Amino acid sequence: MNIDPRKSFMIGDALIDIVTGKKAHTRTILVKTGPGHSRLDKFYQRTKPNFVAKNLLVAARIVKKVK
Repeated sequence: MNIDPRKSFMIGDALIDIVTGKKAHTRTILVKTGPGHSRLDKFYQRTKPNFVAKNLLVAARIVKKVK
């Protein structure tokens, strides 16, 4: 099975997750719940996700809507 990055999402709770998604050429969703990785996030303050979600359920709704 081939995965098309342009139709895929990277969902994470830290900016480093968003960086990873952008490098993979996926759309990105930053979820505001979870522990995050604040020690690394300070290095990626200019990184902006495509979407921000309150929690994973909202992130799933974004994926469904945008898909």
